Parts: sequence; structure tokens; C-alpha cells
Amino acid sequence: MTSKDEYIQNMYNKIKNYRVKELLPTQPQMDRYIEHLMGTQHMFMTESLSYKKPFCHAKKGILLGYNQTIIIFIDKGISIVMTKDMIEKIPILRSIIIDGNGYDKPLRLKGCYDEEDIDGPLLYITKLPLDSLIFDTPGEDYDVKRYNSNNYGIPDKSLEKYFMFDNVEEALVNYKWYS
Repeated sequence: MTSKDEYIQNMYNKIKNYRVKELLPTQPQMDRYIEHLMGTQHMFMTESLSYKKPFCHAKKGILLGYNQTIIIFIDKGISIVMTKDMIEKIPILRSIIIDGNGYDKPLRLKGCYDEEDIDGPLLYITKLPLDSLIFDTPGEDYDVKRYNSNNYGIPDKSLEKYFMFDNVEEALVNYKWYS
């Protein structure tokens, strides 16, 4: 069992059992199937090194691999493709996906590439509110400085946060507002 939520577990079962003519689907086929099954309206990707814009729209036809995690927020109809670096910057996701805490677990997607079975990205379906995904603050060893072009290459000071926003919802709302 992957989720205590019956609806989410039903979705995981459908995705886990999805096959294309007795073979495993390719990653693009699996991505399209999940998109249609979940009815996601928007897919975002993370830019974990961008202070002002940690999310962007995912390009159509992107290839997803083993090191990525697709997080689907079924109540919002969106999905976000995250790298481990971004997940580590959001404590609740780090606890669930990386540390394996809680009852709900992500599903490792299986796929096919050049007729070879491969492990694909993790898939995590959730009803977590986006504003509950608060960005962590950097530790003392985080020494990234902000530079102002008017200051002739002299750093103003070290950044106190990874992103200018406090949580995922703020970052997405501002991205959608200004894009």
C-alpha cells in the first residue's frame, strides 16, 4: 500500500498496472497517461538555484528520469517535477520522500527505453495544501552572496533564504502573476 487515502491508492494502482501491448510504456507514454488520468492542468519544473523564480512551466515533451520526482497536487490539478535538491529545501517533502516518514509513500515508475526496462522517476500524489510546503532556511554553512551590479562586484551580503518566497504557493502565484 502506498497511500491511506483510497482515491489516491486507486490512482497508484492504475498507474502501476499500466502497460502498452504487454510491454512497459516509454516515459513519454507514461507521462501522458498520468496527465490524462489525473487531469492535471499545469506542470511546473523546479529551478532550485533561482532565488526569484524557483518554478517555471515545464516544456512539452520533457524526458523525466530516475533522479526526478513528480509530485501531483490532485486538489489543485497541478504537477511539479522536482529534483532532490529542491525536495531537500522543503522539510515536509524531505521527510516524506527522502526520509520515508509517514504512511504515504511515493511510487517508483517503471518504463522502457530501447526495449530495455528502466526505473523512472518517483511519483507522489498528495492532497497537501501548497502553502504548507514551507521553504527551509539555509544552514550556517550556506555561503551564497548577493551581488549588486552597481556595487562593482563587491557582494552586498550573504543570502538568508534559498528563495525570496516563504512557501511553494507564494512562489507559484507570483510566477503565474508575472509570467
